[in-house]
Amino acid sequence: MSPEEYAEEAAAIVALGFHGHKMRPALGPERDLEAVRLIRKAVGSNVELMVDAQTWWRMGDRSYDRQTIERLTRELAEDRAAWLEEPIPPR
Repeated sequence: MSPEEYAEEAAAIVALGFHGHKMRPALGPERDLEAVRLIRKAVGSNVELMVDAQTWWRMGDRSYDRQTIERLTRELAEDRAAWLEEPIPPR
């Protein structure tokens, strides 16, 4: 899915009456952030946005490094993500 398609999906779910949306990004760091920002714009500030980030470290040679994950985590907080699931592998 593209960032725009993520936003369209979220808007459709909210239009059905849901008050939260969970997404699983894996588009690349910058496109993941773009998707989150477009979703936030599409659904407004009253909808909880949840990010299932386990794909960030489960993509083999495309996995994000620790520094990138830490940066994404900080930026997601700025975009008011309510919940971030498994951004780093379990120990």
